Amino acid sequence: MKTSTLFCVCAVACALSSFAAGMSGEPIVAGLFGLASGGWCVATLLMARRGGDDD
Repeated sequence: MKTSTLFCVCAVACALSSFAAGMSGEPIVAGLFGLASGGWCVATLLMARRGGDDD
């Protein structure tokens, strides 16, 4: 599996966790998962723009 694909999967998982935490009334947890999701998205973009071969 490519590293950028793995980063994207982690971003989606964090985003879904953030949504679930927000719907259950946990705003702090939802915010932290939202920040983590954003971090994974930035990492995914950096990996894609790097243009190198990842395994």
